[in-house]
Amino acid sequence: MLHLYFAAAGGDPLANMALGARHVHGDGVPKDCDAALRFYERAADEAVRRAAAEGVLRPNARERLSAAGGRVAALEALYNTHGVAREVARLRARSSRVIRDNYY
Repeated sequence: MLHLYFAAAGGDPLANMALGARHVHGDGVPKDCDAALRFYERAADEAVRRAAAEGVLRPNARERLSAAGGRVAALEALYNTHGVAREVARLRARSSRVIRDNYY
């Protein structure tokens, strides 16, 4: 347990996540939601800092989602290529079948 606290103090996001989860559930530490929140916030802050340093994320960057610049077409292409539409249709069909078979 001590190694998690040292790693978290050094900024390790995984250690912060682990300690946050332990404090939420009271696993080997006192159950304390405030402490869990602090550890989760540290992990999130470190993840955002690393993403910004790698150029993956621009913190607080706002972009208008409009038809200009082909953003809508790009989002539609992403939606279609990842099979979201097929998965939604499959889940709807399955849930309709379950409802029909069990409640009618």
